[in-house]
Amino acid sequence: MIQATEIAGDVMSAATFLGGLLLVFVGATATAFDSYDSVAKSSVLSTYKRRGWFALAGFLLALASASLAFFGKWYESSCLIIWASVCLGVSFVAVVIAAISTVLDIRKP
Repeated sequence: MIQATEIAGDVMSAATFLGGLLLVFVGATATAFDSYDSVAKSSVLSTYKRRGWFALAGFLLALASASLAFFGKWYESSCLIIWASVCLGVSFVAVVIAAISTVLDIRKP
């Protein structure tokens, strides 16, 4: 039977990759929002804020996952690795919601 500590490195790698991907998404979102003039910003604020919150939640969960995986491997704690995997899974859910939200907001003017 596989031990949870054996996948700690994989969880850590996936979490840091996802965190980096989310940083790129947040940067692109902020840049797109900044491209609007001050009048138009008020009409798109809620859309960009929703995307930003989902991305931030995913990013923080990815960092938590990487940290838990690191300490789980360090202390050989299966419990920490399991929590790291749960955080990573929830982070993926936040990414999917952010992506779906972004795609649904694309419409003809």
